[in-house]
Amino acid sequence: MTRYTVGRFATVDMNNPDFWRLFERFTFDMIRRGFQHYSARAVFDRVRWETATPLDDGSGFKIGNDWSPWYARKFHLLHPAHDGFFRTRIAEADVLLLPKNDPVLWDHARN
Repeated sequence: MTRYTVGRFATVDMNNPDFWRLFERFTFDMIRRGFQHYSARAVFDRVRWETATPLDDGSGFKIGNDWSPWYARKFHLLHPAHDGFFRTRIAEADVLLLPKNDPVLWDHARN
């Protein structure tokens, strides 16, 4: 069983709004600089490098790299004009792209 689930992502994301705001801001910085594609991992690293933003779960750890595919997909979903800015491979984070009206798929994805 993986620890990277929709529920866990929702919790990490909800508890760390500053991380998302910086991820979004730094991504738009790269778009404004003329990049057609960029690495979500590079944006992730920049957020972690330029800030001392630990997870808001009391652990003191920063958000791990394994969440970068999730944030890439969140960016694509919230900014469809930039869908594909991050090149993605098939990953567990693809559950974010599942149709919201299919309870069977979502039930499976949460587990």
